[in-house]
Amino acid sequence: MRILLVENDQAVAKFLVAALQGCHDDWEVEVMASPQEAVEHVATTTGLSYNLLIADYDLGDPKCNGFQLVALLLSDDRMRQSLTRFIPYRAIIMSGLFPEDFHARMAQAWANGVSLLPLQKPVKLSVLEALITCVMALP
Repeated sequence: MRILLVENDQAVAKFLVAALQGCHDDWEVEVMASPQEAVEHVATTTGLSYNLLIADYDLGDPKCNGFQLVALLLSDDRMRQSLTRFIPYRAIIMSGLFPEDFHARMAQAWANGVSLLPLQKPVKLSVLEALITCVMALP
């Protein structure tokens, strides 16, 4: 399974990559440090397909948070095809503090065919692994 991880904190990204790849030998995690890097990578890379997007809510960019990144990546047919072979599209948004309107944002994502799940930081690896397994099992 290929996972696209968008995390602007290098220490968190490094930990998550090591932890996730340590959970399952067949989990390949690719890290992008910013929303712009993720969009550019997905838009310009051919032949790649991601099964899951994991993004931090606060990506250090006042113009693009995790919810906006998901919407941006899925707004273009070519990027959507690069992101996943599976429908509905799957994403996990992690945050230490979600905005007040996150329930509405979640509902909008689901209405648009995105299986988007929130995960409160700090994250236990066992919880993240279980959530990934569950979201990948969704029809």
